[in-house]
Amino acid sequence: MLYNPERKSFHSVNSDEFLPPISRWTSLTGIFLVGSVAAAIALSSFIKYNVKVKAAATVRPVGEVRLVHTEMEGTVKSLLVKENQLVKQGDAIAHLDQEQLQIQKKQLLNNIQQRKLQQSQVAAQISALDTQILAESESINRAIAAAQADLERQQQERQQQLLTTQADLQVAKIALELAKDEMARYQQLVQAGVISQLQFKEKESDVKSASARLEKAKAVVNPSLATVTIAQERVAQENARGEANIATLKKEKQTLIQQEIEIQNQISQAQTEIKQIEIQLQKSTLVATSDGIILKLNLRNPGQVVRSSEPIAEIAPVNAPLVIKAAIATQDIEKVAVGQTVQLRVDACPYPDYGTLSGIVSGISPDAIAPQNNSAATYFDVTIQPQSVSLGSGNRQCRIQSGMDATADIISKKETAWQFVLRKARLIVDL
Repeated sequence: MLYNPERKSFHSVNSDEFLPPISRWTSLTGIFLVGSVAAAIALSSFIKYNVKVKAAATVRPVGEVRLVHTEMEGTVKSLLVKENQLVKQGDAIAHLDQEQLQIQKKQLLNNIQQRKLQQSQVAAQISALDTQILAESESINRAIAAAQADLERQQQERQQQLLTTQADLQVAKIALELAKDEMARYQQLVQAGVISQLQFKEKESDVKSASARLEKAKAVVNPSLATVTIAQERVAQENARGEANIATLKKEKQTLIQQEIEIQNQISQAQTEIKQIEIQLQKSTLVATSDGIILKLNLRNPGQVVRSSEPIAEIAPVNAPLVIKAAIATQDIEKVAVGQTVQLRVDACPYPDYGTLSGIVSGISPDAIAPQNNSAATYFDVTIQPQSVSLGSGNRQCRIQSGMDATADIISKKETAWQFVLRKARLIVDL
């Protein structure tokens, strides 16, 4: 291509020459946005908002709520009260079924009656044995006395016989001596021829007779002890027989006494069981432990089975002031302090109709509470004092009552949005 010196050159163009001009409204909008951001940053640095701790709460009466526990297992037969009903200490709340206890008591009473009948029969047998032992003792004493008397008679007869035989022996000796003397004298006379030999023979015969009588007297001078021995044996036999009979009767009596003791022990045991059943019968009537109002009743209908030590009712004091009990999670408890303001929304009083109820934190439990349900987390019990017992205004009011559920917003502190952003930023940096 040939160069043409006459060709005209063009001047350079800026990019701004191609853009349309910025309108006034656009500029104002930009200025407004920048100002809004700057204002928001400025406001967030000094305008504060409430930092709240939210927790579930319940309206409770001031003072100790008494629990009514069952002291035995059973089935509910009848309900006598309802929730929010006024009761006095000792008033019956419900009755448990007593049929089995009554059957056991009746059986025990029948057993006691039978045992007492057996006891009276055994007592009669013991009395009869006592009479028999007494009669046997008297009979034995009489038999022994008779045997003893016979022994004494035998001894006396033997003594008399002994005296008689000794006297006869003495007489026989004397007679023999006389006969011998006569025979010696007759022998001299025969030798002298004064008397005949026949007369001498007669005297000799008299000597022999006297000698025979002496021998006879000697033979019976010691009478036999057989009769005395027999009498002594009879006394011993009567005594032994009596002791054996009495020992047998006493053994039978001891057996009956032991049987009577066993029967009495059975009666005492049955009476003890009856007392225990009567105590259970008393426990089968569930009664109020204090004066107050039935705050909560865990019994729903007859036929319900209850366990021992199971709480079946809560009794609140009458006309007691109301407080709010809130359960604060352990991770939020450091944000809560006594004196903080609380906003309460009561479930039974709808927020759009009645608004919120103001209160103040009045107490915090010193330690975390483990719920009965082990699966739930531990919490701190926070007491809130409401500034009023009713929500709303004018004729449209809702009065709080014990047992109502609520949501508590505890205002723990006030902070700016800028502080919130910085706090979150610090947490992120720490991470």
